[in-house]
Amino acid sequence: MTMNKPDILMIVSDQHTSFCSGFMGDKIVRTPNLDKLAAGGTIFKSAYTSCPLCVPARTSLMTGMMPSKLDVFSNGDSFHGDQPTFAHAAAINGYETVLCGRMHFVGEDQHHGFSQRIFGDILHRFGGGSNERMGAYAPLLGYIHCLDRYGRGYNPVLAYDADVANAAVKYLSEEHEKPQMITTGFYGPHFPYFAPADLFDYYRSRVTLPETRIREPDYRHEAVMHKEQNASDECVLDIRAAYYAMIETMDRETGKILEAWYSHLEKNKREGIIIYASDHGDQIGERNIYGKQTFYEMSAGIPMIINGCGIPKGIKISSPVSINDIAPTICDLVSADPLPSIDGTSLLPVMHGEKDGQRPVFCEYVDNPGGRDVPGRMVRFEKWKLISYAGYDDQDLLFDLEKDPYELNNVIGDNPETAQELKALLKNDWNPEEMLVRAERKKHQRQLMHKWGKAVRPDDPLLWQPSAEMINRLHAGMTGFIP
Repeated sequence: MTMNKPDILMIVSDQHTSFCSGFMGDKIVRTPNLDKLAAGGTIFKSAYTSCPLCVPARTSLMTGMMPSKLDVFSNGDSFHGDQPTFAHAAAINGYETVLCGRMHFVGEDQHHGFSQRIFGDILHRFGGGSNERMGAYAPLLGYIHCLDRYGRGYNPVLAYDADVANAAVKYLSEEHEKPQMITTGFYGPHFPYFAPADLFDYYRSRVTLPETRIREPDYRHEAVMHKEQNASDECVLDIRAAYYAMIETMDRETGKILEAWYSHLEKNKREGIIIYASDHGDQIGERNIYGKQTFYEMSAGIPMIINGCGIPKGIKISSPVSINDIAPTICDLVSADPLPSIDGTSLLPVMHGEKDGQRPVFCEYVDNPGGRDVPGRMVRFEKWKLISYAGYDDQDLLFDLEKDPYELNNVIGDNPETAQELKALLKNDWNPEEMLVRAERKKHQRQLMHKWGKAVRPDDPLLWQPSAEMINRLHAGMTGFIP
């Protein structure tokens, strides 16, 4: 099942909802490079993040553990440098472990097992850092202001991703003695919702309104209502057009890396394996919500593909899997010792038919309705998904995803036994009261570090530095963009 040190390439995008991919059945988006990768490999149709937020999700990607176990609850939190990751495991087993681009590590440790970082991140490693170089785009990086401006135009996210792809291509063209474990991180298709005019116009004439805007769900959950943003039909279509265009642009950059990857393998007569995944999705207007931080499929579901030597081709696995499974899968692929105390499991046995893969998969998040922290959890098992928030037990949601992929109907009243079984699974190792205590402690630490970062403005040598031309364009404003 495993091979003798194949080279590994992992490409990680940011905020790519699994629905918006050609290989997942979307008829509008153009993702030829990902589609080709999927056709020649294995697709995981029911893959989920561990937390619908960047930093916690990426903590799981690296460690194979639920982020709450490492006290990572928000985008301002970090995990300890002595926590083993797949990069440590691969390096121990003789690999050159390389990070190119985004991974959203917070704090002093910007490697977490990677022996090289050949290209930095787009955001500061400490809270309180300035995003002035982003110009008028800076406020649009969060969901609260993501609808302030959008449409046709230049986008620093896409510019960053182009630089990341170029750095990866350059590295792959060079000579390397060791077997390679390369992780490339894009920031797209994360908002701001801006895209080149030609692509924006192509999708603007093709995208449709969100399903939940056409067919209203038979429920509303109070724990997430604070995320809703009212927008006109025209605004929603503009947002979705820009988002689709950003996905196509990200796919183009992926194609550049894949071309260089195959050349690298051929030149060095090596075998290779590719993993593609995102950290979480984007609601893009479903339920009037934009961005992530929900347990609905558009936010919690992620695309996941594994392709390469020894990987079954043309296989679609429907059983639920987790972002937690990537780290142990990589360890298995590189014949490294397993990471300790992980929540994930290697996907190789499932891909090769040795296991059916049916197991519960979890997703967690501490939300903040009405300014009060509320832990929430989701469990997916077989065709069922249960969502529960502490203190809102009378609003638990149960979905039959085979019949209702857009989660329009809460069927908990018709399936009490199933709901009870899933609730028992969800609560088995989950203590929301204890989680709140740890989350509150981490919040105070985070606030202090944010003040320190703002006061000291520490150097960040790995921070992406836009070109002078790019900075001028960002500071020139948004002339011609849709207000």
